[in-house]
Amino acid sequence: MDEALVFETFRIMNILKKPWRIVLMPRPLPPAAAFAYYVLSIAMFAGELFLGKHYLRWTALNRKSLLPEINPFEEIGVIIDLNVSERDLEVLVDPIIASLPRDRHQFRLRKMKNFFFFHGRTKSYAWEKWLSYLGKLSYHRDPSQALSKLTCVIGQLLSEDIDVVAVGERLIAGIENPFRHVVLSDRRVVPMPVSKRDPDEKDEYLKRVVVNYTTKVIEEDGIFRYSGDETTVLLVGNPGVGKSTIAATLTKETLNNIASVGSRSAPEWSSLDVSCSLGTLDGATPVADSVLNVTAESEHEDADRRIPKARMDALKRPWSNGLAAEVVDSISAIASKSNIVFADVPGKIDDLTKLISVHATHGVILSRGDKWTEDNRMWGDYLREIGIPVVARIKITTGPSMMIRLDRGSGIIGRLHQPSRLMIGWDPFMRIFTEFLMFDVLPGHIDRLRHRIELQVEGREFGRKY
Repeated sequence: MDEALVFETFRIMNILKKPWRIVLMPRPLPPAAAFAYYVLSIAMFAGELFLGKHYLRWTALNRKSLLPEINPFEEIGVIIDLNVSERDLEVLVDPIIASLPRDRHQFRLRKMKNFFFFHGRTKSYAWEKWLSYLGKLSYHRDPSQALSKLTCVIGQLLSEDIDVVAVGERLIAGIENPFRHVVLSDRRVVPMPVSKRDPDEKDEYLKRVVVNYTTKVIEEDGIFRYSGDETTVLLVGNPGVGKSTIAATLTKETLNNIASVGSRSAPEWSSLDVSCSLGTLDGATPVADSVLNVTAESEHEDADRRIPKARMDALKRPWSNGLAAEVVDSISAIASKSNIVFADVPGKIDDLTKLISVHATHGVILSRGDKWTEDNRMWGDYLREIGIPVVARIKITTGPSMMIRLDRGSGIIGRLHQPSRLMIGWDPFMRIFTEFLMFDVLPGHIDRLRHRIELQVEGREFGRKY
């Protein structure tokens, strides 16, 4: 190997020795990223590199980097993103393959790499079958199940010296589609305010006023999209903006809506298997559960009924590597057992926040009205960097709550009166927001992802990158 390749191999191997390794896999799974993971697993599970925690997460958006030039998680771990171009994946794959002994195994590995990286340009029959197989692996809600099957297949092909081009039809047998797309006639009519700006109003928070009401129809069968998969919604924003309160409220209202549709008369509703849980990534101040479980004589009580400060102080813990590991393990366990999870994060952006946030699939940005533009840009950039699409933006103000904008199947913008430490399910905006989020917006994002998976299962590629 030349000197540059030796240095790159040494750098990658040192990164892989970190205590944590979080590998982000694109979904649906493209051939180049699938092969890159197999090569990566050769390095990660060799000798002492087997030590430490190893997480696999799906991601739908492109992140900014593959491997950091200087590892930001020096004592914690590293995020390795495989949702990048084939050119960038070669930067990871080539040094690892070059570090292997020059024998028949390395020769077969190089030949297989040429197929997975470049054979797709010929659009051959074998390529379409591999695309279909990897698309079906993307059905799995847990990428570790998909990648364990893949590594077994590739390992067998290499050990038995079987050409990947000659695998054929038997490759894709036995993988069923777990996604449910149920079409029912059940709908709910939701009143929506029509607002406009009041040019005579000087108060910034009251400039938008309600001038009329209209109605929107929600297709309740959108809830079936969550079946067989997991959706983790991250609530982000600066400290004290109300992330824990809103996460707890969304969880409670979602559970109420699940119970409501479960009582419908159509026989399909009796087979609905969707659950919702509350999680938290703010391990240093985990108050979300306390907000969910606090009791009050009236839901509409104000800040006088907040959780006592002594109880909140007792919950606080200093951040440490052990606490970060505990948080990631906890949210991973919750997400594996629930279809929908709402979770809050620490109120600042740093390397630790990025590391513990990779389990999320969607994001909601909360911002105070006086910092609306600044916070939306900052947290929007953060979510984009960790590969999470924004599904809602909520302005926290001292004015009345209201829905400002609804993009069906895409996103919501709203205004919410400053929450206290009590759940705010009584707030009309929160009820409308929860209904559109769980029945319309999130299912819309899920449908677009599943459409890309189905295209690949049919042997076609979506957004191929060279």
